[in-house]
Amino acid sequence: MNRIKKYICLFLVLTLAAGCLPMCVFAASADDLTVSPAGKITACKADASGELVIPEKINGRTITAIGKDVFKNSNISSVEIPATVTRIEDRAFMGSMNLNTVVFLGEDVALGNSVFAECGNLSRVTLPSGLTEIKANDFSQCLSLSGISLPSTLTAIGEGAFEGSGLMQVSIPASVETIGKNAFANCVNNMAFYVENNNPNYKRDSHYALYSRDGSELIAFPIKSETRSYTIPDGVTVIGELAFAKNTTLQQVTLPSSVREIGPYAFSDCTSLAHANLNAGLETIGTLAFKNCTALKEITIPSTVTEFDSAFYNCGLTNVILSEGVTKISRAAFDMCRDLSSVSVPESLTTVEAGAFKDCSSLTSLDMPANVTSIHKSAFLNIKNNIVLCVEDGSYALQFAQENSIMYETGFFRIVINATGGVFADGSKMKSHKFREGDAVNITLETPTRTGYTFLRWSSDELPETMPDHSINISASWEKNSYTLTTVIDGERTEYTYEYDAAISIENPDPPEGMAFARWAPALPKTMPAKDLTVTAKFTVITKVFIENNSKREKTINTGDILRMTAVTRNPVKDGYVRWSASTGETKDGKSFSIAPEKGTVTVTATAVDANGNPVLDDSGNEITDTVKVTVKSGLWQIIVSFFKNLFKIDRSVYLP
Repeated sequence: MNRIKKYICLFLVLTLAAGCLPMCVFAASADDLTVSPAGKITACKADASGELVIPEKINGRTITAIGKDVFKNSNISSVEIPATVTRIEDRAFMGSMNLNTVVFLGEDVALGNSVFAECGNLSRVTLPSGLTEIKANDFSQCLSLSGISLPSTLTAIGEGAFEGSGLMQVSIPASVETIGKNAFANCVNNMAFYVENNNPNYKRDSHYALYSRDGSELIAFPIKSETRSYTIPDGVTVIGELAFAKNTTLQQVTLPSSVREIGPYAFSDCTSLAHANLNAGLETIGTLAFKNCTALKEITIPSTVTEFDSAFYNCGLTNVILSEGVTKISRAAFDMCRDLSSVSVPESLTTVEAGAFKDCSSLTSLDMPANVTSIHKSAFLNIKNNIVLCVEDGSYALQFAQENSIMYETGFFRIVINATGGVFADGSKMKSHKFREGDAVNITLETPTRTGYTFLRWSSDELPETMPDHSINISASWEKNSYTLTTVIDGERTEYTYEYDAAISIENPDPPEGMAFARWAPALPKTMPAKDLTVTAKFTVITKVFIENNSKREKTINTGDILRMTAVTRNPVKDGYVRWSASTGETKDGKSFSIAPEKGTVTVTATAVDANGNPVLDDSGNEITDTVKVTVKSGLWQIIVSFFKNLFKIDRSVYLP
């Protein structure tokens, strides 16, 4: 009888406690789901909410797939997907703003497109261990997703897969063969890309930017990078779409002679970018490539550029130089550049396209050479009453000005003095002087300067006393300088001589035993700067291991919770891996580890080991590890809550930090 009374009392206590539990313990269930005869979930009740554990079978049918839009815009807060599911179709969970945690229990699942797109609160995802492909936009706009562990089986990351997500860093496994366009674009918290050393398709540089393995394409640059000045390495031919977009720290970028294309939006919204040194040989500047670069005051368009539609929309430009050889000012090229007041126009120009100078309200004068044969009616939209076109008698530009009621000047010729890569004392690269025939020529030839070069001569050392009946072009000639590069390796100095801007071909030195070459200090440039330079080799330990999101190095959980952790190894030894161990005696090898202690405090350690299972040691002989201290709350309340969570089959997974 006493035992019965005890059970009744326990039942009453549990019932009372259940009434006090927060609403979060109530969960969606299999009763909310509609399943086809083939085992595909085809619908979910609109009022279903909370945590959902999908069972392997519903009404005797094995669950193998989740259909299109089933949980789209749902109120589900977490979901556990059983191992029986092998396919999830397009937009299955798209826009589920309450969704916080997703756990796959299976080894591989074929994902459709946009499966978890726009799940703004999704912060924890445990991907299938055998997943091979993440499709287009699967995790796009998941703003709370600060980290994700990509499995070693992954071969493809689709277009826009993580675009606009909250990823703080991206680690690309060696297995990845393709990364779609804009896969990691607009990840505003991203500080670094990491790529496993043996990936044959991709790599990262010392600034943690993502490149194709052959170095021909710069795919993405971390938005949160602290780099202020960046020289793109020689060999790059394409700067990808949105590659630098929204980086607000970068102030200067220099392109090598190999670059042929700057992709659309490549530098858009880089509001601190003040200097963009474009290379000769560049052919295409993509649409809106420099949109909203408000700190960019001057740009020189190389002679080889043929397209730059809307490239400088709403920039802070005040001065533009179009190099001799440019034949076209592309559609809306300088639209909304309200501070633009000076444009140097080459004799080679033939075409001015629609909206080229739309709303350039500070532009009051513009030369139109005789070779111009096409000007779109909207080229000077909203500034027609402010601008004066300088045209030649009988030219198409004169006819255009007359037909469109634009003010103009005529009857003049020009003396154009081109620094040919150099600059004058006032910072300009070209000086253009207008005269009428017979006017006295009262100008002097100022010697320009050019980084890495010595001025030799002008193409014509004498100017006429009075202006003839034709224009005159004068250009500077230069000689490239040579400089000394000194390397210091373990105290030994070696000198090399390079011409300015020549490729530097010095191999990294062999490290001492137990060490790895870390860097040159200062950094060894790809090409020779315009000064003598001394660099010293620095070495570091070979391997580093850290537990992701372990910033606090401790975690408090409730009894019954399962703490799931992932470790990342930087510069691992060949065939090395991570060995986990807990003070309770539990051990496991691999990237991930889970522990569910019932009480007390447990210390978990991740150790870098070699192919034989031996700990990797640093130069001081210490094992390379990372640890986290796990404290378990196991009071009466936690026990009661744990009982009901288990009763309702609520996912018990928790994560660092």
